[in-house]
Amino acid sequence: MRNVQEAEKMVKVVTFSSVANMMIFNYRYVPALGLIKKLLSDGKIGTVFHFNAVCYQDWLVNPLVPVVWRHSIEESVAGANGDMNAHVIDIARFLIGEFESVCGMQKNFITQRPQPGKEEYAMVSTDDACCFQSKLRSGARLFHCDAGCNGAEEFFENRDIRQRWCCELISND
Repeated sequence: MRNVQEAEKMVKVVTFSSVANMMIFNYRYVPALGLIKKLLSDGKIGTVFHFNAVCYQDWLVNPLVPVVWRHSIEESVAGANGDMNAHVIDIARFLIGEFESVCGMQKNFITQRPQPGKEEYAMVSTDDACCFQSKLRSGARLFHCDAGCNGAEEFFENRDIRQRWCCELISND
């Protein structure tokens, strides 16, 4: 979905049909996040003032990586913002609560990529980097950045696609 109107239409269609519709935010089931959620719920961490999150994927900065569904606005409708940001937003909501306001930006650095099995290039119509800052209803501040980053390879040897996630909570305890 590209906007609120499309989202509302999707909800209406699913509501009045027998089609199942769901989204699995699998990162909230990472054991470390479950522990953080418990520590927050038990009052052991205190009040969260800041939540910082980054997600770096090295393949996004390699212009020789062939175009995939994620590079097409027609197929993915969101690029890095929907591909990776959606998970960070879910983690923040899971741990801290709902958003009050958001300000962000996105950028497409690699504008064309090779087509698989062809000698032709395809235009990339989605962003490959985005960041946002926000205020949550609790008063906590959140900063998030996800982008292609050549430094990711030092953390993940011998993998075709490398990514690095980092989340940090800053509280009064």
